[in-house]
Amino acid sequence: MRRTAMTSIVIRAVSTVVVVCSMGLTGLAFQASPPLAAAVAQVQAGQYREAVTTLEAAIRADPKGDENHYLLLAECYGQLADPAKAEVTLRAGLRAFPAAPVLERALGQFL
Repeated sequence: MRRTAMTSIVIRAVSTVVVVCSMGLTGLAFQASPPLAAAVAQVQAGQYREAVTTLEAAIRADPKGDENHYLLLAECYGQLADPAKAEVTLRAGLRAFPAAPVLERALGQFL
């Protein structure tokens, strides 16, 4: 139950970032990556396996591209009842983004 609630929070947070940034409401130069936007839509539709495929491809193409790829991928693995892959994903994200507090918090909550 706790992991499902955490997943909902993460999905809403990542979705909000995607929507706000795609609408240009942040005033920042950040633009949500097309794979992240696609994966969020897949997750919202309950298509976790498809989101895993999308996010894994994005990470392979650019491992240091976006910390949110790792975060959402870990959440997908959680939804697919694969906590070992979720943990490995969060740890890989922290290797790629050692100063990412969102990944640190997610791993801390996961453990």
